[in-house]
Amino acid sequence: MSKNTQLKFPGSARMKKTESFAKVFKNRNSISDSNILLYGKPNNLKISRLGLSVSKKLGGAVIRNRYKRCLREAFRLCRNSLPQGYDWVIIPRPTQSCATGKYVKSLLSLTPRIVKKQNKRNIENKQPNK
Repeated sequence: MSKNTQLKFPGSARMKKTESFAKVFKNRNSISDSNILLYGKPNNLKISRLGLSVSKKLGGAVIRNRYKRCLREAFRLCRNSLPQGYDWVIIPRPTQSCATGKYVKSLLSLTPRIVKKQNKRNIENKQPNK
């Protein structure tokens, strides 16, 4: 695969349906830092998918679309470094600037922690109650 093929962001890597978002939120597996609030749920697919939830509290349509572009770009750049087979929903925190670099750092630091949290939850659910 060439570099350009690896960095593409196909439509299949995007969550579009309300039901998909609802499943991720219902799983209640989230973690945050000063830049984003991240929800994650295993999706039983070979790829990870991205969903964005950008509140009107951040600003008008132009500002919200800028956040979405930055978040999609950050996900696209670090997609191959993230755990595969997860649905990710990102909610940006209000900040002074929308910089792709800080979102990349946040994604790279938060995704392994949320996977670890999910694995711990799965182990606890499989143990019989005493």
